[in-house]
Amino acid sequence: MNNNFLASKLDSEYIKDLTILKLKKNYKVIGDEEYKNMLLDLTMLNGYSDFTEMLSMTAFEMIIDRIENMESNEEVKIIFNEKVEVLYKNKFIDKSCDVVLIGKQTIEVISILPF
Repeated sequence: MNNNFLASKLDSEYIKDLTILKLKKNYKVIGDEEYKNMLLDLTMLNGYSDFTEMLSMTAFEMIIDRIENMESNEEVKIIFNEKVEVLYKNKFIDKSCDVVLIGKQTIEVISILPF
């Protein structure tokens, strides 16, 4: 495995974690102090770059937009880092989802893929 692949994989996980952390703070799943501590832990572990922040903010804004579009029609429940079973070729397989939006008539499953 080359270093570029490993670096992009680590950045991808970091961007997911950073985006989900921002969503949790925005929707008051966590408080300000917990957010600051978790953000500090993430940046100490992974470093900080404008590029990573830009990708995370883009993902955050796109998810907020999806939530607002759904909320115009129905109440939305948000679930983070959920494991679900998906039917694929007559067989159920386990999938990990970054964000799941559940409405009365709609379910949206979001995977954050920055690259």
